[in-house]
Amino acid sequence: GDFVVLKKSKDEILTEVISRSSDAFSFKIPSQLVSGKYVFSIRRGTQTKAIGEITFDIEKRVEITEKEGYNVYGLISCDGVGVPGVVVSDGLEVCVTDENGLYYLKSDEYNRLVFMSIPAGYEAASEGILPNFHKSLDGDPKTTERADWTLTKVNNADHVMYVLGDMHLAKRTNDISQFANFTADFNAQIAANKSKRQYALTLGDMTWDLYWYSNAYDLYSYLETMNSRVSGVQIFHTIGNHDHDMMAEGDFNTVTAFKKKVAPTYYSFNIGNIHYIVLDNILCTNVAKDDGSGRNYNSSLTSEQITWLTKDLSYVDKSKTLVITMHAQMYGETGKQAMSYCSELENLCKGYETHVLSAHTHVIWNNDLTSSKGIMHHNSGAICGTWWWTGYYTSGLNLCKDGSPAGYYVYEMTGKDVKWRFKPTGKDFS
Repeated sequence: GDFVVLKKSKDEILTEVISRSSDAFSFKIPSQLVSGKYVFSIRRGTQTKAIGEITFDIEKRVEITEKEGYNVYGLISCDGVGVPGVVVSDGLEVCVTDENGLYYLKSDEYNRLVFMSIPAGYEAASEGILPNFHKSLDGDPKTTERADWTLTKVNNADHVMYVLGDMHLAKRTNDISQFANFTADFNAQIAANKSKRQYALTLGDMTWDLYWYSNAYDLYSYLETMNSRVSGVQIFHTIGNHDHDMMAEGDFNTVTAFKKKVAPTYYSFNIGNIHYIVLDNILCTNVAKDDGSGRNYNSSLTSEQITWLTKDLSYVDKSKTLVITMHAQMYGETGKQAMSYCSELENLCKGYETHVLSAHTHVIWNNDLTSSKGIMHHNSGAICGTWWWTGYYTSGLNLCKDGSPAGYYVYEMTGKDVKWRFKPTGKDFS
């Protein structure tokens, strides 16, 4: 006679407990259940007790006939119905779902993953703070693999995007405790904007690879910290130079951990009228050594990213606004090109209203290049200030290298219009 009660917004779904023992129980998944987060309660008679929250990612399997010559395929659906026109990629090849939400991709599986560009008006399921929009491949192009995603329909034409610069969490200089000041401030902003759809974007250097091994604080540790302190917002991630494993040799091997634990190193997604593009402009040239020395890199995109982005943008109308993130700067403060493949990226952005977001230098500036380049470039400071040193030695007065306060940006997206404000941690808006 006990029931599980699943509540989403104002709607309740009841399903009877079908078996139980001293330490477990089971219930049938209701057919009307859709993906998302629910309040989970138990009801006995007239009494109901809330237990916590539970997130369901409902994957309705559809039998798909494999196509000869295509080794990656799948279904993208919402409420059991296929979603057409969703862009899917392996980081080089690009395809779109058909009218039934099905896609077929010819992949050499070099990047060993496949990802979708989340369409506007939808959200992917969450795994803690991470949106679930990519899946690993086994790396064997001779093996046919299936990757499905389930979306939830939302109205996100107007939304808030929190932009989070360098965190440099490494379990040093009391950084984890200082970080609690940021997460408290961040959670307060999320609560203040709860009437709007909200998301976040990091700009790299969430961790500090030098301390992955010596202090046992790596990307997994970062995710554990964030998931224990932040909820109610999906966080998309950009890779920074300190999120590369410099104990590995060469650029491809240094990003293995990031791709496995966090996200692809470059990808895109859509929220409302904004097409977000995340790029990796850290090109490692290091040679692995036991002592971790020789930690070299250049600020550069790659030809693979340009090839992929050319195909990705072929599906993006010029009426959309582009927001492009990268860790290091595309331009310096004077507007001079600061990375390789800058001209190629400029050419791809022509005709779009474009905002480029970077971090890396722990200083704050905005450079309006719209008249010459059609690009507004924002350098976003750092959550860690000066690697948490000023906060450690000055009783919490955490400052960036230019003397500006440590903090983050709050972007308000209304249609295709972009407005931004800097939020110092623990202080009022600047």
